Amino acid sequence: MNPVSIADKGIFEQCRDEFFRSLQSENNISDLCFCNLLTWSDSLKTRRIIADGFYCASVEFMGQWYHYIPLGKLDKLDTYEKLLEHIYPDKTIELIMTPEVFLPYLKRLKNYKISYSHDENYSDYIYDNVSFAGLLQNKSNRYDYNHFKRNHAPVFCVVNSQNKADCLKVMDKFWCSRRDCSNCHYGCERKALQNALTHFDTLQLSGALVYANAEPVAFVIAKKLNPELIAYHFMKVNSDMRGLQIYLLHSFATECHSGVSRINFSEDMGIEGLRIFKQRLAPFAQVHKYNVILTRCT
Repeated sequence: MNPVSIADKGIFEQCRDEFFRSLQSENNISDLCFCNLLTWSDSLKTRRIIADGFYCASVEFMGQWYHYIPLGKLDKLDTYEKLLEHIYPDKTIELIMTPEVFLPYLKRLKNYKISYSHDENYSDYIYDNVSFAGLLQNKSNRYDYNHFKRNHAPVFCVVNSQNKADCLKVMDKFWCSRRDCSNCHYGCERKALQNALTHFDTLQLSGALVYANAEPVAFVIAKKLNPELIAYHFMKVNSDMRGLQIYLLHSFATECHSGVSRINFSEDMGIEGLRIFKQRLAPFAQVHKYNVILTRCT
């Protein structure tokens, strides 16, 4: 298997889009995005095989290899089975990041028994963009927002080539300096952010920075998953500043992606404070990512 590189972007997105068109669906899973695959490739040692028109990626986490579902145009069932047998010759295959819409297809496989499960700690939160734009209709949010504006003279900026390094300043000062490296669940988040900023334009990312008293204090980096859905991949704030998170989210939603209808704010990973905050923002759904175990019958 070869390392994932920026040169894979076109073929990955082509295979992913053909996969979801075959299912008459759209991708809503934040992890099934080339930005996620590439930016975490150093920490997760991401590898891939391109075979028979399918993009097959694997990642290493805590010494164990996990396989993404092979992405490509779904034609004949036996063709997909032959691909699985060729790429993953072991009798048992574990596939991660499997969308719910794909489970009925997998259940039809003739030569495999299937079992599957999901963990809500790793289910993506989905929000209505209108609700993010309307965060200030909530009295508590409005108070925090006005408190931040009144006390910190904030400036909101779109991330560009001139200011993108300020995202790393926020990461260093308000995340890395306050936490042990073990707090980065999937490996070094700073390194992942650096990869995102290095390939910011090629990955077609968008983002925003907030400055308070001329100092960068918050940022968010996002990527459209489909024409109607944007996913927030990185976000860090100075947690000591009351109202900063609301100011950042409201400003980004209203000024930078008013054309989309939904927001994927990723998972909470079972972190209590993060879960409370994301639930406070009133999601209307969660997208489950299934772990699928396929056991060959013959």
